[in-house]
Amino acid sequence: MALDYSKEPLYSTPSTPQKLVNQPWFDVNTPKTIYVCGQKRAGKGVAMDWMIERMYRNGITVIHLFSAGGFENLYYVVTKKCRERWAKELELHPERQFELGCKCHSTIPILWMIPEYIEIKQDTVDRFNGVYWGSWDEYNEAYIKGYVNEFLPNFYDVTKLKKPKRIRPKELFATMKFPPPTTPKRIEEFRPIFREMVLRARAEHRILVNSPSIYPNTHAGKVQRYSTVAEAMRYLPELSQKDFAMLKMDKPRDEWTRYEKSWHKLCIIANEVRALAPSQRLSGDPESSVSKKAWFNFLPESRHNKSWVLFDLQSPADMFVGVRNQVDLRIIKRSTPMLLGDDLGWFLTMIQKKRENLIEKLGGYSPEVLGFVDKKYPRITEIPDNKGYVLFGNGEFKLIKFDTPSWHHKSDKDDFFADTGIDWVVNTDTEEKSATSEKSEKARQTKQQKEDEYRLVDVMRGDGKSFDEIINHFKKIETDKGNSDSKWHKENKKNLSNKFNSWKKKQKV
Repeated sequence: MALDYSKEPLYSTPSTPQKLVNQPWFDVNTPKTIYVCGQKRAGKGVAMDWMIERMYRNGITVIHLFSAGGFENLYYVVTKKCRERWAKELELHPERQFELGCKCHSTIPILWMIPEYIEIKQDTVDRFNGVYWGSWDEYNEAYIKGYVNEFLPNFYDVTKLKKPKRIRPKELFATMKFPPPTTPKRIEEFRPIFREMVLRARAEHRILVNSPSIYPNTHAGKVQRYSTVAEAMRYLPELSQKDFAMLKMDKPRDEWTRYEKSWHKLCIIANEVRALAPSQRLSGDPESSVSKKAWFNFLPESRHNKSWVLFDLQSPADMFVGVRNQVDLRIIKRSTPMLLGDDLGWFLTMIQKKRENLIEKLGGYSPEVLGFVDKKYPRITEIPDNKGYVLFGNGEFKLIKFDTPSWHHKSDKDDFFADTGIDWVVNTDTEEKSATSEKSEKARQTKQQKEDEYRLVDVMRGDGKSFDEIINHFKKIETDKGNSDSKWHKENKKNLSNKFNSWKKKQKV
């Protein structure tokens, strides 16, 4: 039977620019790069969660590559039933009418990618996933319904027994190990595993999570932390082209499920992007240079890879300008002139003028007028936690309300270990072996680089170049590439001459 694609969506380009403010600012059909900025506790995380949930519920494969500390991006699996608890409170105290900071009532399954040297205590994961009986009452209810055959008295500790596989709930918390891609060999090993993770996340409708908190806070750990993000970003275009083609279904498009419509779509998430792509004015982790370059290279082509990119930070000025300039939309939460900086200072001025013009139009500074103006154009410094300005690329803007997610929104008082009971240990032997392998590879690369440089010096000397000219040549390369590992800026004529002549003698042996 011939396939009918007549119902596929058609895309067109308007002949004249459209007013963006009159169109839906957020949709799941047009890939965009969006960042959220604002001061601490201004609701950046809630705005991000609002967008993530809509991506996930529409069948888009979500990859949460980076987050703040405290295992923040593992909280998709946590609910404390805050909505239910608050409803009970309102029954007792109806006068308590204010916006909740969390309205959690459900969870989202995740696939957590963990470095090869982390050993998850499976018993803790099984207990969290509901493999064990939670109480005698739960067991007795299953017995009454005929799910288990053996009656056990209420003094028996059933929490040490596993449920029959046929009645266990879907695995909420799943993990997969990977080798941190810090060397060419490890990159080669990492890519097929990462591909398997992404495809599994799509097939099982999980959010794929990489949590920076799991890596050791050492130089080797930071190299792994940023290299994992960088290699994922470098590989995603190839993965997208090979495995994320739009489905071709033998049925009209209006009969497709939302998962079928989104089979080819990806959404990449990063919190605190200043750590991944710091600006030149910041003294961020030097190990982050690899992730900065990867983000810079990925963003211009993200829409061609059917990829949305969502990230947040406090100040736009903290982000590498090459990344900052690639965004389609900016969401401004409560902030200060200092945090907004030169990049968004003009917007603060615009809001103030809008306020003044509306006050004048409505007849002055009466409490009623000021109350109306505060709702329509709240000052940047006074934006409520659940609202934010969406700023379009053409300078238009609108005020948007963001609701809290269905899962528990982590606060600074929450603790992942206490909330889930999930635990793990570091296999020090594997960690040390991994670090040793990385050091050996780094030493080999450094030796090879030095060998290549001396060969080039040999060629340049043959062309009549002086040692001063050669040093200046390498200094320029060092500056252009921003290579902090290079030592040519410390080199001098006498030292280079001695080292080069020594190298030449070895070549004759």
